[in-house]
Amino acid sequence: MSEQNINDLKHKFLGGTGNINDLMLAVLLSADGNTGLNWDNDDGTLGIGEPSDGANLHVGGSIEQVVLHDPVVTGSILADVDLNGAYGVVTVGDYAYSTGGFASKLVVSDISDKANPVVAGVVAVSSAPRSVSVVGNYAYVPCSTGTSLDIVDISDPTNPSLVGSVVDAVNLNGARDVAISGNFAYVVSTSSDSITSIDISDPTNPLVVDALISGTNLNGARGVVVSGKYAYVACFDGNMLSIVDISNPAALVRLGGVSSATLIKQPIGIDISGKYAYLACFGGDGLAVIDVEDPSSPILAGNLIDSTNLDQARGVSVVGDYAYVTAYAADAMSIIDISDPTTPVRVNTITDATNLNTPQDIHISGRYAYLSCTTGDGLTIVDLNGTKLMSAEIDNLKTHHLDVDQDARVGELIVKSGASIGGHCAIAGRLALGGGGVEFITGTGTPESAVVAQVGSIFTRTDGGASTTMYIKESGTGNTGWVAK
Repeated sequence: MSEQNINDLKHKFLGGTGNINDLMLAVLLSADGNTGLNWDNDDGTLGIGEPSDGANLHVGGSIEQVVLHDPVVTGSILADVDLNGAYGVVTVGDYAYSTGGFASKLVVSDISDKANPVVAGVVAVSSAPRSVSVVGNYAYVPCSTGTSLDIVDISDPTNPSLVGSVVDAVNLNGARDVAISGNFAYVVSTSSDSITSIDISDPTNPLVVDALISGTNLNGARGVVVSGKYAYVACFDGNMLSIVDISNPAALVRLGGVSSATLIKQPIGIDISGKYAYLACFGGDGLAVIDVEDPSSPILAGNLIDSTNLDQARGVSVVGDYAYVTAYAADAMSIIDISDPTTPVRVNTITDATNLNTPQDIHISGRYAYLSCTTGDGLTIVDLNGTKLMSAEIDNLKTHHLDVDQDARVGELIVKSGASIGGHCAIAGRLALGGGGVEFITGTGTPESAVVAQVGSIFTRTDGGASTTMYIKESGTGNTGWVAK
């Protein structure tokens, strides 16, 4: 930055043609000649790291956003009769799904206007609903004293309807939390000391498939999250994290666990990111970080205890390098830097006795946190002061968490570990199965002498009839060898 450039900026402000932002920029630039900032006074462009290439702002390097600004409450629904004893919350698109634990209701709120969320739909469920999980057109609600898992059709969010329920006083006694994977729901129950697998392939008729009960290894099972073929269970009374192999839903097997009466004291909320599990510890007023790379032998990797800001920690949601933790007794939400999981550091806390009155669960979507508040009987939205871009072209993107409110158009999608799709999946083109080139193809007319594919591929005709709707590629490497079935 030349002295002439700096003088131009100062003149712009002092001459009355600029504003306070110009002055602040001039001060910044004059403070240190090695800032790496390059101002072009002729066209008003700014380069960081190297001169601007003609864009208003050009960055020659990387940008990292850190938590510098205080989170603020943007809107809330409070003292709502249907959210009496608000407990669980999750958001999808423009709607938040919350449980009224004392009201025995599932409440759908329109959150399109963050400053003015409104209740859009309500449906009665079994007694004492706790958490809620949403996949596709259905919400799954474990009910504690109802000893059940209820399934609600939310295809019309303004008119949710209870379509199925499974009651099991033995395995679902004190049902608290649920995680969905494929056609199965995994419910943990505090009074049963259990995790139960439930077949939800028919939402109107959910069926218990298996249950693993252990007063030692699942003592007071309170929270659950599923990643891959494992379920991670927070055990409140056992001061423990237990890991369960769910690769065979009909034969659940506990692989390992780790406990600590001080550092993992009474865990409730749980989340997974990478090779670490994060537990909000109610009795321990803290966050425990567990290395779960070896599911048979998890290790306590780090922890943060803060009796002021994490007093009775309840819920936790992890996004990128930060864990967001609710503190029930502190009426607070804290942001914790977990870039080094072995040494978590609190970087910010928002406390609000009115809008965050005993916060329970938390869900992060985009730049907002959504919290259910039990005594406040409501839902509160907190702006995390993230970045909002109206449009962007990004050549390479790495993200820890991705929420898509509307359409996602992907040129090529590669999923390395697995994908679980709860709703509809529309594919324009061929679907390749496995790594051998076998494909699932749709089209019109016969594929014989028209469609090239590998042996084992399937072709379905949208204009077919009896015995001419589905074809199997049984031989050859070209466009022949198709046999109608």
